[in-house]
Amino acid sequence: MSPAVDRSPTKPGSAISLAAGVLAVAVLGVTMPPSAGLTIPGVAVIGAGLHSGRERLVTAGGVLLFAGVLVAGVGEAGVGATLIGGALSVLAWDAAVNAVELGEQVGYEAETRSAELSHAAGTTAVGFGTAVAAYAMYVPFEGGRPIVSVVLLTVAAVLLASALRVSSPTSTSTE
Repeated sequence: MSPAVDRSPTKPGSAISLAAGVLAVAVLGVTMPPSAGLTIPGVAVIGAGLHSGRERLVTAGGVLLFAGVLVAGVGEAGVGATLIGGALSVLAWDAAVNAVELGEQVGYEAETRSAELSHAAGTTAVGFGTAVAAYAMYVPFEGGRPIVSVVLLTVAAVLLASALRVSSPTSTSTE
């Protein structure tokens, strides 16, 4: 009988996710300390989801992390910090979900480093590209309507998350 395959989340994706989450906490916590009340638990819940291999827990952590971004955006945080925090929070969530899915598909011991680095690089490019586009749309409204930036950031994040889920090979269900 062959040995059982460990279906835990992969190490590279877990490390990328937690690093992005901690960076998001740092960026947002420095500019808007109350956001840490959501971002720190968000990273902890993502970590718990990675430890247990539960995608729903990872997603709950991503929601908390992004809620911290919204708190920062509504508060005194600058637009740049809010957009960077948003991109990092999406990266943290996406890398964690990818680590869980890859662990389920190929196992913890499989060599997934280059695939996960490529995936994270793509997510980073899309995330920061979206942040640049959101900032470019915000500049005409700068000074008068800060809520516009929060709305645009939220719309951009939802579109980004939707695009990432649609393009994921495991997002289609086969019955």
